[in-house]
Amino acid sequence: VLLYPVMPEAGREIYKQLGLRDELTATDPTKLTWGELQAGTQIGEVKPLFPRVDKAKTMEEIRGQKSETRPSGRVHQSETRPSGRVPDAAETRPSGRVQPSGQHATEADAVPGAEGVINYIDITDFARIDLRVGEVRSAERVPKADKLLLISVDIGEEKPRQILAGIALHYEPEKLVGRKIVVVANLKPRKLRGYESQGMLLAASVGEEGKPVIATFSEDVPNGARLK
Repeated sequence: VLLYPVMPEAGREIYKQLGLRDELTATDPTKLTWGELQAGTQIGEVKPLFPRVDKAKTMEEIRGQKSETRPSGRVHQSETRPSGRVPDAAETRPSGRVQPSGQHATEADAVPGAEGVINYIDITDFARIDLRVGEVRSAERVPKADKLLLISVDIGEEKPRQILAGIALHYEPEKLVGRKIVVVANLKPRKLRGYESQGMLLAASVGEEGKPVIATFSEDVPNGARLK
């Protein structure tokens, strides 16, 4: 009854599954008391109120929508470059799978890429992102959260950062210790499962299931070094 004003369909379904025959809208919330459902009341058919989303089907629909909105022709760089100077490699290089600040790109900027559509961003947008080299000091699983790891990362500051990462299904915590990673250092902190996450690690998303593969380095780099 109390749920009905904000979720009418769910409210009706719960009412029906409890075996109640009265009209839900005719029930006065102010007169409700505990224990009115009589023992022996025959319940209705029990079925899920909120069916689980089929991930594979949903991803297929998203890819279909992208292909419908993809422009037919490529936007040539010569048409968009300002005259008078040659942009450096950092300005013309595609941002790849990770696009931290792509909200300023327009539909006209989109061109086909290795995984669909790449929305190019301005160099000033990229410059706002502070990417730092970090070293994992410790990692542990988050209670009652199968996908989350709580990671302590040294990025050259006075104290290590605490970061939550949804990689627990693919990485053992103890095997991450000592590993060099890439951290988004100026991401606004947020709370999740009672822990504050003070940044984000970067990882590629591989395959249909989006398996995370952590970005790392083949050479030795100091903690806190900035990526440009």
